[in-house]
Amino acid sequence: MQKILKNSLLFSFSVGLAVFLSNCSTEKDAFLNRTYHNVTAKYNGYFNANEIINEALLQHIASREENYYKIIPIYQYPNPDESKGLYSEMDTAAAKCELVIGRHSMPSKKTGRNSNAEWCNWIDDNWMTIGWSQFYKRDYESAIEKFEYIEKQYKKNDLVFTASFWKAKTLIEIEDYFTAEEILLELINKKKELDELEQAKKNKLQVIKENLTSKKKKRKKNSKDAKEEKIALFPKNLENQIYPSLADLYIRTKEYDKAIEMLNKAISLKQKRAFKTRLIFILAQVYHELKNNAASALYAEVVKRNPDYEMAFQAKINRALAFSGADNKSIKNQLLKMLKDDKNIEYYDQIYYALAEIALKEKQRQKGIDYLELSIASSNSNAFQKTTSLIRLA
Repeated sequence: MQKILKNSLLFSFSVGLAVFLSNCSTEKDAFLNRTYHNVTAKYNGYFNANEIINEALLQHIASREENYYKIIPIYQYPNPDESKGLYSEMDTAAAKCELVIGRHSMPSKKTGRNSNAEWCNWIDDNWMTIGWSQFYKRDYESAIEKFEYIEKQYKKNDLVFTASFWKAKTLIEIEDYFTAEEILLELINKKKELDELEQAKKNKLQVIKENLTSKKKKRKKNSKDAKEEKIALFPKNLENQIYPSLADLYIRTKEYDKAIEMLNKAISLKQKRAFKTRLIFILAQVYHELKNNAASALYAEVVKRNPDYEMAFQAKINRALAFSGADNKSIKNQLLKMLKDDKNIEYYDQIYYALAEIALKEKQRQKGIDYLELSIASSNSNAFQKTTSLIRLA
């Protein structure tokens, strides 16, 4: 009897679920319909697809080798060869989002007055994710198409600004620097305009709140405000990403003064700790390139922030190379201490080179030559450093 009852309940639940799903039409703008399609579009598409993308990018970053002999890139994007290893994951992510868009876009038949409507809140995010997957595959033409589609289709959604931002980043990758710069600077101006508009609204509401005494008048005012045209809000953390992207652009075009300005602005904003440390290191490198004394102090700041071992090591070496003060004692002691650490054996050539540079700056020519010879002798796998030391010795 219990088994029959259990089967009956399961059957009833299955029938009920089937009826519920059959009633969740994409052509009806009702609460249940929107809820079902929103939840499904968010988790079956957007969330799962981004988990795949993020995991693939983390593995890529963990496996890549940084070239510290030049200004390191702000973003650790895959090069043409590396991107091929991401094709499978990016295609899987895009396929999940495409399936969601096909099944859960509301209304699915966009005609007439609904030609620009979208009742499912997560469809635009799925389009965005497809654009990201194509960006990381370096399929830049397709990525730009997706970002421009979002700009055109979702003008009153805050994602329109994110789409413009990523279009600019894609244009940087294809070296259309002029257009990319225009978009990024316009986004900064738009942020300022919207902030001013928001503050003006707050001030206006405060005055109304202070002056209104009648509940009836308040209701009328609230009703009027509710009918105001919806405008897209600027995404909360997008500004934090715009300034590093402008810095990336200016470093590529060797406009270092502008790059310094944007890096300082980016560092002043809220960033993840590891990314902020990277920005400080890059700022130090830019100052170093310009032979500016500020580089040494910035390298020291990087070390204090406890980055990964290799970046910390390179910051210590570069601090020594960038330092131009009279008292090099603490820097020399740090380098000599590094020679006693077995973890640095493969880096001896760089340490000796840094010691040679300090000695030569102090007019100790023979000591500088000795250190350069030690650098050359200990350089087994770093051809670039060996060549640099040979040229300096010559």
